[in-house]
Amino acid sequence: MHRRAPETSRSAAGRQQARCRGGALQARGLLLAGVCLVLAACGGSGGADGGAAGSALVSGVAATGAPMEGAVVRVFDARGQAVAHSAPVGSDGRYEVRIAVGARAPMLFQADLADGEDHFAVADEAAIVGGTVNITPITSLIAARLAPTGLPQDLVLQFVGQVAGGAAPPLPTSAQIGTQTQAVLGVIAPLRQVLGDTSFDPLTGRFTVGGVGHDKVLDSLAVTFSPRAADSANIEVALRTRRAADAPLPAVVFASNASGLPPLGSGLVRADFAPNGTSARIAALVAEINACLALPVAARVTDPNNLTAAGVRGICATMYYDGNPAQFLHNGTTIGSGAGAELLEQNLQRLDQPVYRYTRIGPPDLVAFTVRWSDLTTGASSLVVIYARGATGAAGLTLPLSDVVHSHSVTRLC
Repeated sequence: MHRRAPETSRSAAGRQQARCRGGALQARGLLLAGVCLVLAACGGSGGADGGAAGSALVSGVAATGAPMEGAVVRVFDARGQAVAHSAPVGSDGRYEVRIAVGARAPMLFQADLADGEDHFAVADEAAIVGGTVNITPITSLIAARLAPTGLPQDLVLQFVGQVAGGAAPPLPTSAQIGTQTQAVLGVIAPLRQVLGDTSFDPLTGRFTVGGVGHDKVLDSLAVTFSPRAADSANIEVALRTRRAADAPLPAVVFASNASGLPPLGSGLVRADFAPNGTSARIAALVAEINACLALPVAARVTDPNNLTAAGVRGICATMYYDGNPAQFLHNGTTIGSGAGAELLEQNLQRLDQPVYRYTRIGPPDLVAFTVRWSDLTTGASSLVVIYARGATGAAGLTLPLSDVVHSHSVTRLC
């Protein structure tokens, strides 16, 4: 294996700007799947909708296509108070929070990933009563349209600012949330149409991760935000399609406060998007790689002093294309001549947070995804791109684990 820093593309340029860090926003906890909510009362003052709820159980999915595993969900209400937080999101993307008695709608849900990237959802009283609130790039896009600066993370400051007695702008109303939801759905309507997801409610609908249904829509979108002015931001919505090497992802760009938003375009073809289940197969490959890296070096290779493709052992060999590490080629180097150094790494390593990025046109096609690659001994981590390939005739993907620029890499995902 050989790691490479992530490719930069027009659609990824603003990714690191949509962040909101801080000790007060980093709580952790356990996720369960629950859907019931009890509403004790409504009415009163203190928020745009003014709903005062009893203790309420709310759950949903936090996902970008892949689950936001390790993220923590925090909830802020219309009074500017943190009224709930979850435990870390699990591998199924599910989270659950119990909202404190007396909390008032609207509420801001924030999912904070360990690498610092946050996603958001703004929920009115009806969504809270319904008991399901999802947190995805689509709900973050809706949140950006509701934010006074066009950056969704600034909604945290807007909600918390209510504590200062109205120093922050008024919070979104149910009508505003509905209007902006429809505007965002108009942007992604061509994608929803081609993937058969036209009737799903991105905020309150129930779905599972795994690269099918609504999760496939999430797999196919890349949403980024970048500052533009004091009261607006630039938003880019790109499609993760099959594309030639180094070609930009097809995208639309608009100001966060613009009216008449452009749709992603017509003429989309389903075959240009990832096959069903791609994110689940990527997760399975990452698990296989982690199983190899968890072994001592002596169990990975027969001779640590003379690394060769033939000397790669057990699961560390089977993760390569057709179970043959000799086919692996990274930028002209084979295992033992420059590639495969991770097989000899003594420090414990782990990959997590896999996210599908796009498919590069071959032959053969290569699936590009990113992972956080961590050295658990030193605590260092980095975001890297892995390219992988499907095996002919296989029911699932057979990925050549590689971050190569050409198509000779070889690992398996099925």
